[in-house]
Amino acid sequence: MAAHAHPKALIFAPPLIGGGAAHQIRLFRPLIRSGFDLISFSYAGHGSSEGCFSMGASIRDTRDALGHASAEARRRGIPLLGLATSYSAIPLLKTGRTLRHPFSRLVLINPLTRLRPLAILHSFWGFCRCQPREAAWGPSSPGRLQRYLDSLFPGVGKGPHRFGALSRRRTRLFRILAELMLLNPLSGVTLADTPVLCLYGQRDDVLRIFHPDMRRDYEPSIRSVCPRARFEVFQGGHFLRSAKLRSVVVQSILTYFQRSESEA
Repeated sequence: MAAHAHPKALIFAPPLIGGGAAHQIRLFRPLIRSGFDLISFSYAGHGSSEGCFSMGASIRDTRDALGHASAEARRRGIPLLGLATSYSAIPLLKTGRTLRHPFSRLVLINPLTRLRPLAILHSFWGFCRCQPREAAWGPSSPGRLQRYLDSLFPGVGKGPHRFGALSRRRTRLFRILAELMLLNPLSGVTLADTPVLCLYGQRDDVLRIFHPDMRRDYEPSIRSVCPRARFEVFQGGHFLRSAKLRSVVVQSILTYFQRSESEA
């Protein structure tokens, strides 16, 4: 947790899969320098954290960490704000509803609302078909799955035994597959009273796996959970890779968090 003596608010920022608390603090350091406290954590199975990773475990981890953050904000008499990127929006929204309106407002960056296995398989098949035959099928070429993952998650260290800070041996693969097939964590979840800013990239290839027509079906999927959501589209992809893009996104977040309640 990054802390000030007299913070403007406490930002609760769940980690990405394969990441951890330190990554969130580095990414959103400008918010900390602007006077906000920020608290994050690591999912089970990541780095030195205990347990094994699954979707259910990530929701439980988020619920436990959010309970701590909410109590800390109440103790210090400051607002609690939420900030989630990509997959972390799912456990954040799920636990935000379970704990009954803990946030003054939320920011979601390229948020996912559900992971659909058939959409992922369709995307992978389309990627393979677009590759030159010798690259896609030749015995000496890199594995198709590795090439596909590299195209979606550039810069993330991955291999047969890890995905970023997530160890393969600490991943419950069969449970995750069952969760992907059978569960929709956000089914019935609505944060009707929480103001939300949703920022998403116009060239986000990960979101397009699940929402091929972003303008037509992506924004309604977010509003089904967050009716008070407003949207800002930025010129970028799923990951905020350039310093210029990160600066644009962080400035939007800072402006939103500093607005008065009547402007949210």
